[in-house]
Amino acid sequence: MAKSCNGLFSTTVTDNPDEVAAWVLKTEAITRGRLGEFAAGLIYHRFDRLVVCFGPHCLVYKLPNDPPLPEPLVRFLDSSCHTFVGPKVESDLEVFGRHYDIHPYDMAAMDLGPLAALLYQRDELKGASMKQLAVLVLDKTVELRTDIFKRTLDKGQEAEIRKKLSKAMDAMMELEKEIDDLLQNFNLNGRLMSAKVEHDFTQERDDIKKQYDEWRKKRLDEFMAGFNTISLKLKEM
Repeated sequence: MAKSCNGLFSTTVTDNPDEVAAWVLKTEAITRGRLGEFAAGLIYHRFDRLVVCFGPHCLVYKLPNDPPLPEPLVRFLDSSCHTFVGPKVESDLEVFGRHYDIHPYDMAAMDLGPLAALLYQRDELKGASMKQLAVLVLDKTVELRTDIFKRTLDKGQEAEIRKKLSKAMDAMMELEKEIDDLLQNFNLNGRLMSAKVEHDFTQERDDIKKQYDEWRKKRLDEFMAGFNTISLKLKEM
């Protein structure tokens, strides 16, 4: 297990079902007693890894080849209080549910592709991948290097990489907050809007896009610094 924490976020990387159960129980305890539904980011690397981010608490679970999954994780995924967001998340949940015998129709999901298509008025974004959305929002290509988990680092290298990753995750947390604000401000309940409301919606969308562009320029360098450092360190090894 690897864990990094800077006071704003924590991420757990594990293949241990007991550690997964502990992460779920801790996350549920934090939200216990709060009213309303909660959005959680979800990415499923098919038959390999499940990534879940719930507020500042993230889990990267190296999945077993066969069912069952830890019962607390199944309960967390099946909760009516949780809506899972991500690119192509609905199809991911469908495949994930079939393989691990979880009913995908019980899981609420929201695809970020259509949301990006609405915000940027580009229909081709409806089927966008995480990499495509990263290019759109961050204006740079971001690639995950899975071989980092196979390397052996000394304590100094590990501490430096975790520090850089913390800064990168801070930037991602700000992006997640922006998405939460969008979900609050946009009318996504499927109701028809009047002409006046639609005009106000369009203006608000344009204002938010402008705010996104300003935020992106400010935070891009800091976000990419963490990943660049990782790449350089791995090349030196």
